[in-house]
Amino acid sequence: MIGPAFHSGENPFLIGGGAIRSFASVEERPLACEFRPFELADPFDFYARARAEQPVFFSEELGYWVVTRYAEVHAIFKAPKVFSSENTQEPYKPRPAEVERVLDAGNFRAYSGLSGRQPPEHTRLRGIIAKAFTPRRTAVLEPQIRELTRSMLDRFAHLGEADLVVALTHELPALVIFRLLGIPDEDVPHVKEWAASRVYLNFGDAPVAEQVAHAENLVRYWRYCIELIEARRAAPQDDLPSDLVRIGDEEITLDEMAGLVYGQLTAGHETTSALLAGGIKELLEQRARWVELCEDPSLIPNAVEELLRLVTPVFAWKRRAKEAAVVGGVEIPAGGNVLLLLGSANHDDTVFADPACIDPRRENARSHLAFGHGIHFCLGASLARLEARVVLEELTARLPSMELEVQTFDYPANTTFRAPVSVHVRWPVLDLRDSLEVELVGGKAASLGTLLRAGFPVPGGFTVTAGAPESAVRAAYAALGEDVPVAVRSSATTEDGADASCAGQHDTYLWISGADAVVEHVERCRASLDTERALAYRHDRGLGEGRMAVVVQRMFPARAAGVAMTLNPSNGDRSKIAVEAAPGVGEAVVSGTVTPDHFLVDKVMLDVVSTRAADGAPCLSGAEVRAVASLAKDAERHYGRPQDIEWAIDGEGRVVLLQSRPETAWSNKTTAASPSYMTGLGSLVNTLINPLAQRRTSGVDADH
Repeated sequence: MIGPAFHSGENPFLIGGGAIRSFASVEERPLACEFRPFELADPFDFYARARAEQPVFFSEELGYWVVTRYAEVHAIFKAPKVFSSENTQEPYKPRPAEVERVLDAGNFRAYSGLSGRQPPEHTRLRGIIAKAFTPRRTAVLEPQIRELTRSMLDRFAHLGEADLVVALTHELPALVIFRLLGIPDEDVPHVKEWAASRVYLNFGDAPVAEQVAHAENLVRYWRYCIELIEARRAAPQDDLPSDLVRIGDEEITLDEMAGLVYGQLTAGHETTSALLAGGIKELLEQRARWVELCEDPSLIPNAVEELLRLVTPVFAWKRRAKEAAVVGGVEIPAGGNVLLLLGSANHDDTVFADPACIDPRRENARSHLAFGHGIHFCLGASLARLEARVVLEELTARLPSMELEVQTFDYPANTTFRAPVSVHVRWPVLDLRDSLEVELVGGKAASLGTLLRAGFPVPGGFTVTAGAPESAVRAAYAALGEDVPVAVRSSATTEDGADASCAGQHDTYLWISGADAVVEHVERCRASLDTERALAYRHDRGLGEGRMAVVVQRMFPARAAGVAMTLNPSNGDRSKIAVEAAPGVGEAVVSGTVTPDHFLVDKVMLDVVSTRAADGAPCLSGAEVRAVASLAKDAERHYGRPQDIEWAIDGEGRVVLLQSRPETAWSNKTTAASPSYMTGLGSLVNTLINPLAQRRTSGVDADH
C-alpha cells in the first residue's frame, strides 16, 4: 500500500500508514535484539511477533532495516526507482583483505547476472536471456525433466528409505538448468560446490578462513563461466551460452555473457533445490495433505504455489533506498540498506488465512512473493513451477506411502536461502516394480520385481514390508482401484532363494477384494512365518528366522492357469520343460475340483513331446503350451538356473507370469529333502490339487 504522501518534493516516499517512528536506543528495539538473521531453522514465531509489534526495525548485526509484512514488501518490490537492487549480491560486511586478495589475484570480475543490475542495463540483458525462459520454451523441457526424475527414482525407490536431498532434490534441478546452459553432467558436482560458496560468501557470516576457501571457489566458478563462453565461440552448440555468443560482441560483452551464465547457474538450481527439499518436508509433516495429493493429483499445481509460499526458497532479499522513505511508519534514510523478509511476508495472516497450513485449494496461493515482484520477478519461475509439479506427480504416484523418519532438520547459516540439509524418509509399501531387495521385501517380491524390471509380463501390485502400518496398506490398495481383486502372497526374506523355495510353507490367498479383506489376509501371511511347518522347514535347512513381507498382486479372469518347471520333475532332465494346466484360475484351480493336464516340451525346439489330458481334450492348444514353455525358458535364462513358474492365460490369449522361484529338488540334489514337506513342482501341484492337506499342516486357516 502506498501512502497518501507518496514521493512528493516535501515528503519522503511513504509505504504503509501510521505515524513516523524512530528507535534511538537498544531498549526501544527489543524485537531487533532478538532477531537472529542467520538462523533459519524456525523463525516463524519471531516473524509473527514482529509483524504485529514492530513490522520494520533496524538490525545492528546486519546494518539493515528489516521489513516483515506483506504489504510493505510488495510495495517496495513495485518501486525499483526508490528501492534499488544494486546491493543484492553485496556481502553484509566488507570482505576481509585476505578474501579480496584471492578475488583480485584470480581476476574475478563477476558483478551480477541480473538481480543486482539496474535499468537500462538490466532491461537490455533481461530481454536477451528471457528468451530462454519463456513458458513455451520451458514447457518443451517437461519430458526431459520427467525422464530425469524417473531415472533418479529408479536409483533408490527399491531401497525403502533415502535422504531425499542426496538422492533427488540436490541434483535434479542442477541437471535441468545445467543442460539448458550446456554444462556436462560430469561437471555438476563442481558447479554445485562453487555455487554454494557464492551463497555462503554473499549471504553468510563465516570465519575468515572459510571465506577465503569460498573466494577460491568463486574464482574457479568465474573462470569456468569465461571458458564456457570462449568454448562456445570456437564451437557453438544448442544451448544458452551459444545463443549469447551468436548475438555478437556489439550487443553483449564477454563479461556480460559470463555474468549471465554465472548468475543463472546459481539461481536456476539452488532455489529449486530448496523448494523441493523444503516443500516435500512440509508436505510429509502435514501428511494428510500428502495423502490428498496422492489421491487427487489435479491438486498438485496449486499445491506447488502453496509450497512456494510456505517454504519461500529465497527467504530474504536486499534493497537500498535511493532516497529517504517511510516504510510501515519507520523513516529509512537515503542510502539505507533494507532486508525484505519474504519468508515472513508469505506467512502474513492478514493476506493468507492460517498461513502455517498447506491448503491445496487456497484461492490466493499464487499471490505469494516467493518469486519477488516487478522488474526483478524471477526469470525462471515457470521452470521452477514445472520441476516442482513433475517431481510431486512422480513421487506421489511412485512412493505414496512415503513418510518422514524421526530426525532433526538442520539449515545452513545464511539469511537468504532456506533449505534443510537432509530430509530422511522411508516408504513401508513399495511398488512391485521397485521390490528388489530381498532383505526388505522377501524372496517372492524380489523375484517379481526383478522380472517386471526385465520386461516380463507380470501383473502389477505392491509389497508390504515388515512393520508397515495398516493405513499404508489401505492407501496402496485404494490406489489400485475400487475393490480390485488381488492375490495376497507371503514373501519371507528366507523364501525363494537358491537353497530353498519355501513352496507351500507360507500362505497365499487368491481373489481377495475389499480393503478390510486385504488387510486381514496380509496379517495372515505375516503370521504364516511362524507356523509349525514353516518353522520346521527353516530349521531343517538352517535358514534362520527371517522376516515376512507380503505381496499384493492384481488378479484377472483367466481362461487357463497352472505351473511349469524348466526340467522334468520325474528324473531331473534339464532338456525338457514340464507344464501343468487347468481351466480357469483361482478357485477352479486351487480348490482341488480339477486335475491338471500334463505336457512335456523339448527345451531347445519348444516342441510338445508328451501330452496327458486329465479329462478329454487338453485345455491348452499346442501354441499355448509352447508359449508357456517359452516364458518358463526365458525365466530360467534370466536367473541362470532351473525355475518353477506360475502362469495364467488371460482372456485375450496372452500368457502372464504370476511368479517364478528357483527349482530346488533336483538343482540341490545334495541337500536332503525334508521327510515332511515336498518342494519344487511337486509341492506346487500338491498345493493346487489338494489345498486341504496343506491347510491341515498350517497354523493359519489358509483358504488358498
